[in-house]
Amino acid sequence: MGGPSGDVGGWRNVVVRGCTLSWSGHYYRGGDGSERPYDRPDGLGIEPSLGSVLVEDTLAEHNFGDGLDSKAANTTIRRCIVANNSYDGVKLWGQGSCVENTLVYGRGDGDATPTPWAAIVIDQVDIPGASFEIVNVTVDDFLGRNYLIYVQYDGQPVDLTIRNSIFSGRGPNCPIYIGGESTLNADHNLFYLPQSEAVLVHGDTAYTAGDIGDLGPGNIYGDPRFVRPAWGEEGDYHLQGGSPAIDAGSPYGAPDTDLENYPRDAHPDIGAYEYRSLGEAAFRILRETGDVVASGSFYGTGFHTTPADVAEWVPVSEPVEPGDLLAPDPYRPGYYRKTRGPYSCLVAGVVSSAPGFVLGEPGKGRALLALLGIVPVKVTAENGPIRPGDLLVSSSLPGYAMRCSNPSRCGCGLVGKALEPLERGEGVVRVLLIC
Repeated sequence: MGGPSGDVGGWRNVVVRGCTLSWSGHYYRGGDGSERPYDRPDGLGIEPSLGSVLVEDTLAEHNFGDGLDSKAANTTIRRCIVANNSYDGVKLWGQGSCVENTLVYGRGDGDATPTPWAAIVIDQVDIPGASFEIVNVTVDDFLGRNYLIYVQYDGQPVDLTIRNSIFSGRGPNCPIYIGGESTLNADHNLFYLPQSEAVLVHGDTAYTAGDIGDLGPGNIYGDPRFVRPAWGEEGDYHLQGGSPAIDAGSPYGAPDTDLENYPRDAHPDIGAYEYRSLGEAAFRILRETGDVVASGSFYGTGFHTTPADVAEWVPVSEPVEPGDLLAPDPYRPGYYRKTRGPYSCLVAGVVSSAPGFVLGEPGKGRALLALLGIVPVKVTAENGPIRPGDLLVSSSLPGYAMRCSNPSRCGCGLVGKALEPLERGEGVVRVLLIC
C-alpha cells in the first residue's frame, strides 16, 4: 500500500485499520514509474506529509521490502504485527510518531544473508528535537549482525522515549544504536541480547547486560521467555510464566489494553502482550465473565453445550467471514482461503459463527474453522434449488457451497447435508458438516 507523493502533500488524516499488507514485492521487481508495472516491496510505504496517519490492528508480513514504512509526521502504529519482512520492520521518518502495542519479529524472513536492515528504524529526520515514542512494543530478531534498532546515525537530534518494551536480539552482534546528539528517555524495558557484548549504544556510551539498569529506572536484562519465538514462520510471543517482564512495566503512559485488547492492570507487563495466568488455584470461576479456569484435565460422564459446532483457530491468507467455505491455500502452505471452483476436493470446513468448543489460540490473521457439527454456510442455487437433505459441495462462487446433483460426483469434495432450503440466488442455510 502506498500514498501520494510528498510533492503534492502526501497522505493527511488517514486511517489504515484491520488490514493485511503482505507478500509485496515478490512477483515483479521492476523500477517505479507510471509506464511500468511496479510491485512496491513494502507492506505500507507512505511519502512525506504532515499526517496524521494511524495504522491500527494490521498485519504486515512476508514483504520483500519493509513491513511498515512511513515518512509522514504524526504517524501512529498501534496493535500491529510486523513479521518476517525481508528489510526493515518498522521505519519512521516524521516527527510526532509512535509505535505502541506492536510486535516486530523475523527480519530477513528466513534468509540468513547478512543485511543492513533493522527491526525498528528512526532516521533521516530533519527537524531538530522531533519526538518519537516506542511504548509496550515487543521486538525479536534472529539474524543479528546489524543493529536491532537504530535512531539517527547522523543529522538532527531527536527526542526518543522507550517504555515498557522488550528487545530480544538472539543473533550475534546486534546492539541498539541511538545517535549521540539525540535525547533518550528509557524506562521499564527488558533487554536480551545473549550474543552481543553491548546491549545499547548511545553516542560514545555503551551499556552491557551488567549495567543496563543505569540507562534509566526499571530497565532490566533477562530472557523474556516467549512461548515460541520464530524466524521465517509464525511465532507466539506471549509470555510464559516466570518471565521477568511480568508486572515489571510502568503504568504511566502505558496503553489501557495490550495488542489483543486484553486489559492491563496497575502493574502492566513489559511488551506487547499481557501475561494471562491460570492463577494459583487449580480450579476457579471468573464471576465477571462466567468463564471456568482449570490447570488440569476434565474427567466426567458427559460434556454438554448449547447447539453448536467444534471449531479450531487456523491462519487465513485473505479476509473471511462466518459461513465462508474454506480450503487449504496451495500458494501458502499452512494457511486457508475461500474455496475456488466447483466440486473442490480441497474443501476443509466452514468459518464458524458461534462454536461451542474451540481448539487452538486466537490471533491476528486467524479464523475459526468449523470441523464438525451444525453450522450456517453460505450457499448458492447455481446448481439448482437446495432442499433439506441435499448433499453440498463447493461452487464456482468463492466460499459458497451448492447442491450436488449427482452423488457420484461428490466424492472427496463433500461439505455436508443441507438442513434448510434455498430456492434461488445466494443465502445462508444450516448444514450438518461431513467434510
